[in-house]
Amino acid sequence: MHIVPLNLTDIDVSIIKELLKNGRKLFREISCSTGISTPTVKARFDRIVNIGFIKSISPIFDFNKIDLNIVKSRNEKSIKRALNSIDHNTYNKLIKKTLKLN
Repeated sequence: MHIVPLNLTDIDVSIIKELLKNGRKLFREISCSTGISTPTVKARFDRIVNIGFIKSISPIFDFNKIDLNIVKSRNEKSIKRALNSIDHNTYNKLIKKTLKLN
């Protein structure tokens, strides 16, 4: 299998640097901090994703925002279904915290 080397432009590198600082930034926010137009940021981001360089932007969860009084009324199985996309350690911490409230 022959891998074609990826040529990143200065614009691509600027966008990637901003995403490494905070992967939750909006295209508009990246545009403001880099001086690149918002449509260009979006187009370049899409290009970088489509060629497979960016596999995913990992979300950052703030579990302090969850109302645990609502969560504790659910059983562990429904919590697991609702939160199946988070990593195992974070899930276990949330379950332990929830079960302590019961």
